[in-house]
Amino acid sequence: MEPVLSSATLLPALFLLYLAVLGVAVRRGAVPRDPRRLLLFTVFAGYVLGVLHFTLLPVEAGGGPDAGRAVRDAMEGAATGPAPDPETGGVNLSPLTAGGVTFWLNILMTVPLGFLLPLLSARWGSALRIGLCGAAVSLGIELTQLLLLALGGVHVVDVNDLIANTSGALLGYLLFRAVAGTRPARALRPASPAGRRRPPHAPAPTGRRGGPGGR
Repeated sequence: MEPVLSSATLLPALFLLYLAVLGVAVRRGAVPRDPRRLLLFTVFAGYVLGVLHFTLLPVEAGGGPDAGRAVRDAMEGAATGPAPDPETGGVNLSPLTAGGVTFWLNILMTVPLGFLLPLLSARWGSALRIGLCGAAVSLGIELTQLLLLALGGVHVVDVNDLIANTSGALLGYLLFRAVAGTRPARALRPASPAGRRRPPHAPAPTGRRGGPGGR
């Protein structure tokens, strides 16, 4: 079955789009001209594209009534049936039933998310926000995989991936705190523009005009 969207065609196009958007943002001043932050944004974009590659691509065309029936059958037996085959796809709604290499790889996949987000912005400097973000990203991936199943894809929709991805994001945040200390995003705050310094304080007046010291 020929893929409709593959990593070889989609990911380079998305990366070029990212570079174009970043260039416009820098020219308009929305993103500081700090080489370290620009490199960090680029690393994060590359990470996002890597996640797309390993979780959603390729997208194959094979939808129709049979594919929809396959999804319904998978949902009906998801909670009680055996674990789905990665080669044919399926749904698993039984938590804490997956193990082995796949579960640990799903944890490792979101460690960079929990580590990089606090570097990008101090608003991500809490474990609660990182955990919610990891869960939201994982849920979005699983729902997209479920949609792709209806189109004839072979992705596995697994509630254990949600657990692993959320745990990985929290692990990445703990790693960030261990490396950066207790002040998130301190090392990569936007640098002050060259030459822009606070003007020196004006000397205090020696007396008021018209007063004893101003005559």
